Amino acid sequence: MATNSTVPGATNGTTSHYITVRNQTYHYLHALPSPGITPKGTILLFHGLPDFSYGWRHAISFLSSLGYRLLVPDMLGAARTSAPCPISRYTFKEMSADIAAIVDAVLGPNAQVIVGGHDWGTGVAYKFPMWYPEKTKALFALSYPYTQTYFGPNEQWVDLQELVDSGVYETYGYQLQWRDVSFDRNFTSKEDIRTLLTALIGGSTADGRYAVSEKSGILYDVLPDIAPDSGFLKGEELEIYVDAISRNGVRGGWNWYRTRRMNFEDELDVAKAGGFRYKLPALFIPSLQDTTVLPRYYEEEMRASFDDLTIEPLNKSHWLLVEDPQGVNQVLEKWLADL
Repeated sequence: MATNSTVPGATNGTTSHYITVRNQTYHYLHALPSPGITPKGTILLFHGLPDFSYGWRHAISFLSSLGYRLLVPDMLGAARTSAPCPISRYTFKEMSADIAAIVDAVLGPNAQVIVGGHDWGTGVAYKFPMWYPEKTKALFALSYPYTQTYFGPNEQWVDLQELVDSGVYETYGYQLQWRDVSFDRNFTSKEDIRTLLTALIGGSTADGRYAVSEKSGILYDVLPDIAPDSGFLKGEELEIYVDAISRNGVRGGWNWYRTRRMNFEDELDVAKAGGFRYKLPALFIPSLQDTTVLPRYYEEEMRASFDDLTIEPLNKSHWLLVEDPQGVNQVLEKWLADL
């Protein structure tokens, strides 16, 4: 079913669609290349957390103007897409299979696509080429780097607690709080979610304190003092997000933090068969002001897994898509021109 994108949260130049694949209903935005522009291919855009398809609003029309067709889903657990209860449904293998089914249904079984992700959306962008290499032409990722130790595939399991305590990923301590399902009960009302969104996406107290720590997660003693409209999302735009996230609550999105062991198990045979190396063209856009990502994560670990990796940093926070959409578009345009 397709409808014109006139509902809140939709993006100019897109149509809004629903599709049921593998017993899950996905909502996605669809944009065609701008009239008069030679078509160049199709890009799939995967949002992260706490976000939905609307997060790519500044990129969709720009990429369309370059000649690309865009498919931009609300990822599993987000906004108008299904939010199944079993955590096992949120593994990268399961979600990659969903995306592959969407590609087959909308574009045809022989289609090849470029995949791009921000935040947790990078996880699907990294794993889709592993599970479906024949469907993937290239990939790009914003803010969150691929590292084999964290993402796998690996032959030996190492829990995140050990990786944090040993200093391998000392800035990922916040995920220890977020992978605990008890986190969800703290954010059940629209007021709770509004405060959480403001705090996560750049918000602070009147005296400049933040309620999010890369080592601890949410600082509950600071959270009530976060000033309204102090983050990058404000006013009507913030309310669009509050309404979207409130549809399923935080459970669906935060389930992505709870599947790392399952992802390891899904990929164990791949690891034992020699692992996976990225040979396709890839772009990573690090956020230099993102305190959760240290340069060594991508300059050393990520480069070691890719044959054709371009790294183009932007001196902004983790929330590149709202803080510097023009900068993101400029980097994408330059990289896409060389494909």
